[in-house]
Amino acid sequence: MSDLETERRHLAQARRDIAEGEARIRHQVALLDRLRASGQDTACGEALLKTFRETLQSWTAHRDLILGAIARLEGEGSS
Repeated sequence: MSDLETERRHLAQARRDIAEGEARIRHQVALLDRLRASGQDTACGEALLKTFRETLQSWTAHRDLILGAIARLEGEGSS
């Protein structure tokens, strides 16, 4: 398997991870809204949401690195 194919597989996985992370964040936000509406403590849920958002930022940065690697590899192939 070529480096380009490997990077494309990594990109597909990164995109899946990002989509799942975004879904987790949406779910957590909805859950926190319900908890707040019923007057419950949301401190732990807020901390978890912060972690989800930080993780998503890392995954997005990783995806961008993969995109850069793909662009370089494609550029090498057209030389």
